This record gives sequence, structure tokens and C-alpha cells, in this order.
Amino acid sequence: MFEDLGLDRKDFNVPDGFFEFTLSTLEDIKGLKPYQIVEYKALCGDTSDNIPGVKGVGEKAVIPLLQEYGNIESIYDTIENLSSKEEKELKKFFKESLGIGRSPISYMLAEGVIALSSGEKINYNVIFDEVTEEDKALQPLFEEKLGKLRFPIRLSNAEDIEKLRNEEVYGVQLCAKESAFMSKELATIKTDIEFIANVNLDDIKLNINYDELKARLLDFEIKTLI
Repeated sequence: MFEDLGLDRKDFNVPDGFFEFTLSTLEDIKGLKPYQIVEYKALCGDTSDNIPGVKGVGEKAVIPLLQEYGNIESIYDTIENLSSKEEKELKKFFKESLGIGRSPISYMLAEGVIALSSGEKINYNVIFDEVTEEDKALQPLFEEKLGKLRFPIRLSNAEDIEKLRNEEVYGVQLCAKESAFMSKELATIKTDIEFIANVNLDDIKLNINYDELKARLLDFEIKTLI
């Protein structure tokens, strides 16, 4: 791969069989801007960093979407509001141009699953259309049962509201949009933490009495540190 890009492998300190992405090689190979790595991980996930992404969505579909729309906010704004004709055309593009049999749209809009104490499972999803007054009234119940939510949600079957109200929740599989935005948060390196920004390194340095430390180490017959 180094040779394909006109690069000398010796300039990169990586083991055999590995490749190092830089700001320039990232765009040459993946076709993505550096800032889009976070967006990429939000959808594809990253097992090495325990970032789940969206189940069923892979690189083959994600890269064209990011190239077209830039970030996951714009992607979701688009796919949530597709007309039937537009969705059909997009599915055709994925199948004929990218060889993807099942459109990633269905995965990216997949419902979440709530497991109840009775063993029953109920489905929910982020509200894609207008949030009604009834929806607003139910959000406190959902947050009480499921915890803090990033988006207003709606149960797929209105009859399940009483089941959720009266039973304990044993587990939740996030809906796709929740998973994508949670993954983006996990992949984002925080640079605006006030506490860290105002810390003076002299305030947190260790004041070590090396003579006392040496004596303690010798007590344990430790004569050298590796």
C-alpha cells in the first residue's frame, strides 16, 4: 500500500503487514477528511475502543454516505425524511453501484428492543416525525425506565405503554440512531474540559523524597527498576 501511494515504507515506524494513516493518506485511501473519522466510527464502530457503531452497517456504505453528507447529523436528517421514490433510488444505488444487497438505511433506522421482567420484549424507536403532546407526556416515563435519552422516543405498539409502566426493565438494545450518536460521543476526544484547561502542571507534580524511596525499595531487596 505504501508503494501504491508513492511512499517509502522505511519512513513509517510500523510492523510488517500494517499501515499508518496520516492526514494525507486517510483521504487518499478512505476518501475521508480527518474530522470524519469520528463520524466513521459512529456508524462502523471500533472494537478496539469499545465503540459499538450501528449493527449491520459497514464501511462500504458508510464512506459514500459521509462523502455525500459530511456527518451523521446530516445523514440522519436525510434518511429520516426520504420520500418513497428517493428511498427506492438510494437502495438501487447501494445495490447496483456498491453491490450491497440490503440497504443500510433499514439498519440505520432499526428499532430498539426493551426486555421486560415478564420475559416479553417491546420495540421502540426515535420519533422521526412530529413530536405530539402525547409523546411529550410519555417521555418522563421512558426516562424513568430507560435512563437519559438523547432523542424523544415512541413505542412501536401503543398498547405496550402499560406493560412498560408496570414491569421492570431487564435490558435495552439501543435503537440504531441512539447507538450512532452514543458511538460518536465515545469516539470524540474532549478538548474543552474546563478543569484540565486551567490546571497548572506545577500544581499536580509529585514531590518525591528519593532517599526515602530508595531506602524503602532496599527494604524489599529491590535494587533496580526496569
